[in-house]
Amino acid sequence: MPWPGVIRAKGFFWLATRPHYVGEISHASALVHTGRMGRWPQDSGFLQMMKPYLDPIWATAARRSSSSAPTG
Repeated sequence: MPWPGVIRAKGFFWLATRPHYVGEISHASALVHTGRMGRWPQDSGFLQMMKPYLDPIWATAARRSSSSAPTG
């Protein structure tokens, strides 16, 4: 049953200014919530799994910045 005018979305995002952190977005109708979920995993298995979904330029930049990421 369609609900005209109802828009819903939920997912994770990455900000170029905070490459080490996972953001979460939740959107339902007029309400939008964002928050920090934690850190992206840095193990090679995770990076290989995500490789098909990442732009090569941004993936390289994220790896470079994560090597100098602050801990904590």
